[in-house]
Amino acid sequence: MRRSIVVMGALALGACQPVPDANLGVIQLAVASAPPTVACLRVTVTDAAITVTRTVTVTPGSATTATLAAMPIGTVTVTGEAFEAACALLTTTSMAS
Repeated sequence: MRRSIVVMGALALGACQPVPDANLGVIQLAVASAPPTVACLRVTVTDAAITVTRTVTVTPGSATTATLAAMPIGTVTVTGEAFEAACALLTTTSMAS
């Protein structure tokens, strides 16, 4: 009886694992030194069908690396914007610095 519970628990955990999507990619972002007035970067990736936007918190004067997952693949346009405000305060109408 106990063995059945353990096996069922393992199957339930396995079923919750994300399945990679062959139509999505990853962008590796690296900033050597964020400008003194920048607290947030907004990266927008657009292909013919979808637009995906991610924000990355940066510390002025510091290096930052980030992995942006679930991005469209193929021919895409990547746009980066820098903001003085913290990422949590951004709206769709926020103006870049």
